[in-house]
Amino acid sequence: MKLAVGIATTGRREALSQAVAELAGQTRPADRVVICAVRPEDVDAGRLAALGLPLDIRFAMADLPRQRNAILDQLAGFDAVLFLDDDFLVRPDYLAAVEAILAAHADVVLVTGTVLADGARNAGIPFEAARAILAASSGTVDGPAEPELEAVFGAYGCNMAVRLAPVFAAGLRFNENLPLYGWLEDLDFSRRIARHGRVVRSVLPRGVHMAIKSGRVSGRRYGYSQVANPVDLYREGLIPLTSVLSQAGRNLASNLVRSLAPEAHIDRRGRLRGNFRALADLARGRLSPRAILDM
Repeated sequence: MKLAVGIATTGRREALSQAVAELAGQTRPADRVVICAVRPEDVDAGRLAALGLPLDIRFAMADLPRQRNAILDQLAGFDAVLFLDDDFLVRPDYLAAVEAILAAHADVVLVTGTVLADGARNAGIPFEAARAILAASSGTVDGPAEPELEAVFGAYGCNMAVRLAPVFAAGLRFNENLPLYGWLEDLDFSRRIARHGRVVRSVLPRGVHMAIKSGRVSGRRYGYSQVANPVDLYREGLIPLTSVLSQAGRNLASNLVRSLAPEAHIDRRGRLRGNFRALADLARGRLSPRAILDM
């Protein structure tokens, strides 16, 4: 199996170097590591080259779906690609686990691993703390057998492995109508590829999401996307109305309550303003995910 790793990045030079360094220790090495950055200064090319990995560095505008599509464009002839966030650290056996799952289950088209700790739920996880969590985790991959795979509605975009045959056969792409940070681009892609096979989660591929609080879009833009993007997925027939109400309602309620005493690392009031503007645009019949490009 030809297995690649794809990482989209912007403004996180140090985190990217740390994440790629962990890939150098994989028991099953990647056949190619494609990095799509925005500017040359996003990548410490000399430091990464010293790792001895088969690197392919590309550049695109700061837009997660567009960057991931640019990565797909470099993978003709590959069987699978593991998409990682630039601040996601993998266990040494992560790629071996992915290969074992895809080899044993021909009907699996997308597999997301287990996040041992997720900095998206707090102020973020420092690098040394993330490495300590990885070191403390136990268990190894031994052949193709693994615990029962869990069917999931959507993969977690910070770590998801994609079988490429259905992607190329059906012309699947990440949705560039969900611009910049690409809120819910992972769910959008999951529902599109689910028409071609199973989308699952496994306990074997494991890692830590540091969730570095830099390189993000503004709170106002993010808040607009929290409403506009699930509505767009509903209009595309990818998710039911109940999912839209759950996604948007939960985020609106959280931003409203926490804006009274916001966390230092989250612009709750900016997100809330974005939520309200999206709701106003929805009422006027002009809601569009791409409206954030004019903010």
